[in-house]
Amino acid sequence: MRYGGHETFTIREGWLSKALTLLKSNPDLFFNKVKLANALGVGVNMGKSIEHWLLATKLVTKIPLQEARTLNEKYRVTEIGKIIREHDPFMTLEETWWLLHINMVQNPEYSATWDWFFNDFAELKFDKSRIIQNILAKEKTQSSRPPSQNTIERDVSCFLNTYAQTIPRGIKDPEEEYICPFTELQLMIHQKNSGSYEFNRKPRKLRPEIFLYSLNTILGNEAKPHDVTLSWMNKQRSGPLYTLCLTSEGLFDLALESQNILDKKYNYSIRSLAGDRQIVYTNPGNDKLLSRMYKELA
Repeated sequence: MRYGGHETFTIREGWLSKALTLLKSNPDLFFNKVKLANALGVGVNMGKSIEHWLLATKLVTKIPLQEARTLNEKYRVTEIGKIIREHDPFMTLEETWWLLHINMVQNPEYSATWDWFFNDFAELKFDKSRIIQNILAKEKTQSSRPPSQNTIERDVSCFLNTYAQTIPRGIKDPEEEYICPFTELQLMIHQKNSGSYEFNRKPRKLRPEIFLYSLNTILGNEAKPHDVTLSWMNKQRSGPLYTLCLTSEGLFDLALESQNILDKKYNYSIRSLAGDRQIVYTNPGNDKLLSRMYKELA
């Protein structure tokens, strides 16, 4: 599991879209930190941060060093990266940020705090020190070489700044000049006066494809029929209950609402099964699922 890599910078508007464009036009620039930073219009440390976030959101993967030198390319854009670059090149749609959020929550290699918080932390109201203490305790029991407290503190600060909407907002506060796009998902509130945070597991109106994408990430992306029960989904780490930040009732409501849109497209239906509910659908594969969603959003 990895903490840090983001140089303490949260994602800023335009960062990822500019980087994806640059990976298409001048991928070799990613070998030179100074040239990359100049091309992106940021400082060198911000350039490093952008590279980290490309990996954390699974927009790219690293190319093995020997192959990278031959290709003169450091990163390979993933299929979801290509789809977003084609259909939402400026990343203005909320659906895009939900997809990237799902990817980060399932990527402990580059976003360990994100993975732990959404999957394992059960408290709805907390303060920053509470998260730091919990992660430190976990690492001390699971790792022979746990990260330092300073490393965890910096990672937790970045994590909270990624999602939390601060109430009340300050007037001309330089810390609030750059708001991370993930705050628009309304997953967390920061009470500025008390310093406390509140996690928001409210009912959500989401595109049903976002729900299926989250489900496919734990079932596999192979194009084939799937059937799962709601009780099974409620227990799955990195499943829709956790990645979409829902209660069990909210997950059922979302699954039920999805039926009207997905029934004919993907043979989607909900059936009663021994006191449980079973969701049945034909997975087209995430590439087709997301391309179709974006075309309908256009």
